[in-house]
Amino acid sequence: MANIYMPYLFTNELFESFTQEVKDTFKEFNIVYGQNIKSFDEKQLVLRNNKSISRGNSSNFNKFLDVITKTCIGKDGSGVSKSYAVSAIKKATKKALAQNSDMHDAVGVMNKHDIAFIARKKDVNLRSEIDNDNIFIDDIQGFILTQIGECSLHPEIPALKIICSGNSKVSKYLMYIYIKSLQHLNHDIGLLELAGSYKNAAGFCLYNKFGFREDSTLDHNDCFHEGVTGGTLAMRVDLTDAGLINDLDDVLLGNKNMVELKTTTQTSEPMCDKDRDIGNAGSHEQNEYINIRTKNRKYLKDLFDRYDEDEINELLTENDIDLDILQGDGVSDINYALKELIEKGKIKAVDYNEELNEKKKKRKRSFSSSTSNSSSSENKHIFNKKYKAKTMKYKAKKKKYKAKTLKYKAKTKTKPMKYKATLKKKKGLSLSSSSSSSSSSSSSI
Repeated sequence: MANIYMPYLFTNELFESFTQEVKDTFKEFNIVYGQNIKSFDEKQLVLRNNKSISRGNSSNFNKFLDVITKTCIGKDGSGVSKSYAVSAIKKATKKALAQNSDMHDAVGVMNKHDIAFIARKKDVNLRSEIDNDNIFIDDIQGFILTQIGECSLHPEIPALKIICSGNSKVSKYLMYIYIKSLQHLNHDIGLLELAGSYKNAAGFCLYNKFGFREDSTLDHNDCFHEGVTGGTLAMRVDLTDAGLINDLDDVLLGNKNMVELKTTTQTSEPMCDKDRDIGNAGSHEQNEYINIRTKNRKYLKDLFDRYDEDEINELLTENDIDLDILQGDGVSDINYALKELIEKGKIKAVDYNEELNEKKKKRKRSFSSSTSNSSSSENKHIFNKKYKAKTMKYKAKKKKYKAKTLKYKAKTKTKPMKYKATLKKKKGLSLSSSSSSSSSSSSSI
């Protein structure tokens, strides 16, 4: 991609293009454009004019960042990490702060980021001309940050990098500003990377409301590379869709619940439908649904990583997807089959409350059970055979022992008679020997 200077995305010209009803609804807020920031410290953003408050304090970037990134991390721990937000904000503010210097164009080439803040307006009775030129940090309600070229597959598109706000009204306003800024510059699509994937339900449903849909073809090393491993989730919006063009203002103003897309084949996210059990934020049903979607995504990514062609073909056939989809577009390595299967998995998770590979798991369990039964039967047969052999061996030993016992008893029965005869014989010899000894003794004396 050529290193060219990128213009600012968020401008007052953009704001002036909003309808009067939108301006009136959000008149309590100021949009602070990154290009209008002259400097900042731990207390305030100073805008570009000479009527700034002089504080005499040196800039405390850490304090500034700490305050404005507080809302980036969701209550459940999902959302944008503080370190990620801080890194992006530093790059976005460099271009703005380098204005009116020789380095501005060079910084604009290196840092293709843009940023805008939403701040509360001062009380009309307390407001002064000087106050209007200084936005106090504590008044900042949220911010939006984009990066041109974050996705190399679409190098000209300013991708939505961060939206942070603890105020749902402000979050919707920031989302609206992003879409309108792209339409203002005649872009056809918008891109974003959802931190936390499905578990970041609040962010997921905000983007779904404004027409974004999951798009795994952007989970690519040349685009949102973290999505390749499943850490984030890529989303895309078609800015030319008639439903988006017609419904955008009504969704922002609360007249419609969400944009009703006309041209996409992808359905809206069921977990964002509050009329469903799975649409209740933080409910057991929603958590179960998120678990199924997460398992589906992991299974599919693992399947295509190892590329088991037989299993892939079987899965596509089961879900009525033409096998020709595996040929792709014939030019790139974009995996359209994965995208279609993720969409099928979304529907199956709602309609049947089961995972995409449920049939395979059932077959595996059935085979495992059959193998286990077969093994059990075989082991039992072997055991019986061994037991029978041992029994026969034991009976043979017992028979042999019985024969020995009978033989011993027979010997024992004849032994007393023989013993007596032998004893009698021995006695006779002993008496004769004793007489002879006595005779000998007498003669000696």
